[in-house]
Formats: sequence, structure tokens, C-alpha cells
Amino acid sequence: MSMREYNTELQKFIDKIVKVYIDNERFFVGTLKGVSEEANLIVNSAKNEKNKVFPQILINNSYYQYVTVEEEPF
Repeated sequence: MSMREYNTELQKFIDKIVKVYIDNERFFVGTLKGVSEEANLIVNSAKNEKNKVFPQILINNSYYQYVTVEEEPF
């Protein structure tokens, strides 16, 4: 999959609750608000695996492994 295709799919997650996996044990859950051309992420109202709250976080594309949608599709 090309970077363009990846970003197009990731754009569909905008304004959805997502889980961004940093590794097998660390993650952030929050509302995806933006994706750059390089697949950097902006996540609002995020919580990490320890329930620490972050009003907004910016996650560099080299820092996360994958992203899942945490809410129902309909």
C-alpha cells in the first residue's frame, strides 16, 4: 500500500475514537482530529494505558505501530 493510500484510509478515522498503539503495552485512546501527509497524528482528549489524560497530543509517524477505531462504525 502506498503512503497516499494509507493516508486516505487514515483520513476516514477523523473525528472517530481511535486507539494508537505505541507498542504492545503502551497506547493512547482519543479522538483523531488530524493526519499530516507524513501520517503524523493529532489526537484530542487522549488517555494513555495508565489513564493519564492529555487534552491534545501530536504523535510522530515513527512513534506508533498502528491505529484502530474504537467506536462502532454505524
